[in-house]
Amino acid sequence: LVGLLPASHRHAIGLHPTPEWMARRVVTWLGDEPAAGMLDPACGTGVFLLAWLRAAAEREGTSVQVTGVETSPLIAAAARVAAERAATAVGGTTQATVHEADLLCDLRVSPDAPPQLRAADGLHPLPPVPLVLGNPPWVAWDRLPAGYKAKLAPGPLAALDAFDRHGFEAQLGAANDDVSALFAQIALAHLVAPRGRLVFLAMPPVATGPG
Repeated sequence: LVGLLPASHRHAIGLHPTPEWMARRVVTWLGDEPAAGMLDPACGTGVFLLAWLRAAAEREGTSVQVTGVETSPLIAAAARVAAERAATAVGGTTQATVHEADLLCDLRVSPDAPPQLRAADGLHPLPPVPLVLGNPPWVAWDRLPAGYKAKLAPGPLAALDAFDRHGFEAQLGAANDDVSALFAQIALAHLVAPRGRLVFLAMPPVATGPG
């Protein structure tokens, strides 16, 4: 499905699909019982959702809840169908939900209530979960359209001082962080439960560069 998109478009939006074998390997690496709640904030076709659900299916009596967020209506619909089918195979109280939304623009946070997501079909609670797992978009900040950057301004990034770098540090290139770093900042601030884990695939400059 992702292959139907032109390569230039995939590059522009930072779309680098995760191979199924890699998602399975990450889930195996995490080990232990599958967390009761897992969120992929940029789920694409749902490869990590499916890997997590299949791991739960291998453990009799395990029920989980997985949630994905995806901006593309077509890709979100495909991920929803696949994840719901996999959740049915797990059985029990297992549930799979995929929201059509942009986490960076559509997350609503308040000090008095759990985060909410403004998705295509309405407002949904998006409470913190034990595990946030995925492969967020890899695209440099300066490659984003000006209009999209303006949409981010009133969102939760404003309170995080995202990319607030100046002077010598900015000259070294730190000010042009990757958008995947924004997903990590938001996840750590609002979506990972206490004692929970954040596991993202990331390019080396994001994983080892200035924080």
